[in-house]
Amino acid sequence: MGAASWVTGPGGNFQVETTEQPKIISNLPYGRYFVTGTIENGLTVEGDTLINDSNGSIVLQFTVGAINSENLLREISVFPNPINNHSVATISNDLGGKCQFSLTNAQGTVLHQSSITLNTGINNIPLSSLMKRNYAPSVYFLFVFSGNRTKLCKFVIDK
Repeated sequence: MGAASWVTGPGGNFQVETTEQPKIISNLPYGRYFVTGTIENGLTVEGDTLINDSNGSIVLQFTVGAINSENLLREISVFPNPINNHSVATISNDLGGKCQFSLTNAQGTVLHQSSITLNTGINNIPLSSLMKRNYAPSVYFLFVFSGNRTKLCKFVIDK
């Protein structure tokens, strides 16, 4: 798998491009280093390490199966807001997969929960079913959970 990485630290800033797995950068001076890698499908992986006297090297190895699910959710929005029969929740994510939805009122009471499988990229989820439930005019919160990541969006029903 090909990868391009930027390494920043006391040894300077430099770019590493490799198809070699793992790529070892040796003889680095003591200090904290930050690595940002972009793997072949465009996903970004970030990490940091401390180089001390006993470990003067950084080992770069990128495995798609090791990408943390925290990178799944990027953004959630509702449009139009206040919602109507044509409103959608737009969810942007890096990886497709299953996630959980939770709808709460302003007091935090869970009114509805469900799960859905998202595609990679932008997903538009119709909210027309919320209008059929006859919720009182108020502020509501839509939570989306995936892995260890939670995104929240506030919207209004004003009927």
